[in-house]
Amino acid sequence: GDVEGHLADALHRVAMQEHAPGTRDLADLGDGLHDADLVVRQHDADEDRLVADGLRDVVMNLPLAWCAAFGWALVAFATSFRVKRHAIIDVFWGSGFLVVYLESLWRNADTLTSTHLWLLLAVALWSLRLTFYLAWRQRGSAEDTRYVAILANTKGRSDATKALKVIYLLQATLMWLVSLPLQFVAASTS
Repeated sequence: GDVEGHLADALHRVAMQEHAPGTRDLADLGDGLHDADLVVRQHDADEDRLVADGLRDVVMNLPLAWCAAFGWALVAFATSFRVKRHAIIDVFWGSGFLVVYLESLWRNADTLTSTHLWLLLAVALWSLRLTFYLAWRQRGSAEDTRYVAILANTKGRSDATKALKVIYLLQATLMWLVSLPLQFVAASTS
């Protein structure tokens, strides 16, 4: 783009100065090298600004992404009352990554690229496949013994409160942490 053009012009001036006759050859050569150096420094500064902007976007999105993960876990928690088992969080696990990635893309919608969309397709296919597989596998089954043991070994008055804190809050936080690479990609501009 522009940087390559400016750099090429500066280097061309340097090359032309090497062959130009006259007493100012060295001074002109120095000016040309200085111009080339300024172009490279400006390009580096632009890249540093893009990285800083991307990191700022990621950091600003972190609480929103966690809220998306926790909101999805709350949907699973509400569903657990209907199906009468907390293992339903496993069904919601895979699709939670899609929810977090969609939230992160929405937050950075002004910088969407084809890479973001291809990754969205890959995440959607993987997460929905896992969700439907686990839903089919859990169909008609009793509560998973892992969750029975977790609730039996957790202090608290009601199973619902214990499950919300120990199962759903933990799963939401893990979903958020594991999806950090997706959040970083969503904030990237290339």
